[in-house]
Amino acid sequence: MIADCVVKGTGKWTAINALDLGQPVTLIGEAVFARCLSAIRDERARASKVIDGPKTHFQGDKKAFIDKLEQVPNTVPKTYSPQILVP
Repeated sequence: MIADCVVKGTGKWTAINALDLGQPVTLIGEAVFARCLSAIRDERARASKVIDGPKTHFQGDKKAFIDKLEQVPNTVPKTYSPQILVP
């Protein structure tokens, strides 16, 4: 996969402004980080030749895992939900 990106700076400005105001914008921050990684294509290409990807896979019951997550009371702020990934 070849990824090129155009950086306008709006996500960075938004994240900096939110930090100044003490407001969480985790999703925008993660998008800015992903874009920064996307911008260093040569480094990623070199790293992919040296570093293997993850070798572990979820071996549990995916349906039971999701069912258990759905039973958890809604006490976690919605801003944390993008960090819960199910393979």
